Amino acid sequence: MFLILIRHGQTTANQLKISQGWMDFDLSFEGKQEILEKREKIFEFISTNFDIKRIYTSDLKRAYKTSNLIFKNKFPTTKTISLREINLGIHSGTNDEQWQKIHPESFSEIKIKKNFYYKIPSGESYKEFDKRVWSFTKKKIAENLQSKKTLIFVSHKDVIRSIIKNLQKIPNENYFEIKPPKNIDLKIFKLFGNSENIKVEKFEEKEF
Repeated sequence: MFLILIRHGQTTANQLKISQGWMDFDLSFEGKQEILEKREKIFEFISTNFDIKRIYTSDLKRAYKTSNLIFKNKFPTTKTISLREINLGIHSGTNDEQWQKIHPESFSEIKIKKNFYYKIPSGESYKEFDKRVWSFTKKKIAENLQSKKTLIFVSHKDVIRSIIKNLQKIPNENYFEIKPPKNIDLKIFKLFGNSENIKVEKFEEKEF
């Protein structure tokens, strides 16, 4: 089977360098324009080369609107909270300067020390977030692993990094070294094995 990961288009918060978390920011005008400019090439590439079973998208509008703009509801699509970005709690909607003033300790633990295990006040630790994302992802892969079908996940920066971490068996301590995906680029995995031992046969990155 194949798993294709797509990050949502640029948002107004991305433009302002604001941490979004579970806040439901919309796509920016520029983000929508970029999707509209590239969607025909993306759609043609995917529909020509892959047999799509289903699209799963985060239930936040920046993700599901990206999916709708690219795929125009041509494939079965399911929104899920499981693919939401990490819950940044009290820091959602702040920039780094504001975050540091509001809660210097959590800023230090997350932004400076890159602490995978630190629980953000009123939010998640990266460990909790990673468990949430991988539990959902592993289940969906296991359901389709013996087929030749393709699943598409349209989600967020850290959701994609979490899935890459688990598929490539990267240690928790090295999570923050995983390169963040660009808006609307594709991470394509060809997978095999079984539910207890999911293996990557091929990994490809594609930009349009």
